[in-house]
Amino acid sequence: MSEQVLNQFRSDKTLREDCVKIYEAMGMDINTAFRMFMERTRMVRGLPFPAVLPSDVMTPAEAKSAVETLREQAKDMPEMTLEEINAEISAARADRQTCYPQKYIDELREEISKVKEQISRGKQPVFDSIDKLFDSLNE
Repeated sequence: MSEQVLNQFRSDKTLREDCVKIYEAMGMDINTAFRMFMERTRMVRGLPFPAVLPSDVMTPAEAKSAVETLREQAKDMPEMTLEEINAEISAARADRQTCYPQKYIDELREEISKVKEQISRGKQPVFDSIDKLFDSLNE
């Protein structure tokens, strides 16, 4: 087994709690998820998801104009009560679901299929580390 190191970083408490719930629903802990993130980073030699700046960048003058346009459009709209606002927020939160890009779901399914195929051929995979798991998937 390779030498182990401790990785620590700060994050927003709510963000961490939300992520822990997602990973637990997937049957793993947050440490495993981060090791998988790091392995995938190494495999793709970059972030394991698209990280791009928007192609259209709004200037401060364009932003101000957009806000003024929205204000003009909204001036004749009826006011909402606090109860209506809260009801709308609650409804939106109830509808919120975690969504993963199909590309990553397909890649994960493919990797799982490879392991299942090895198992069906009698090759029971045993991994001492997440590194060895990913190495075996690349064979």
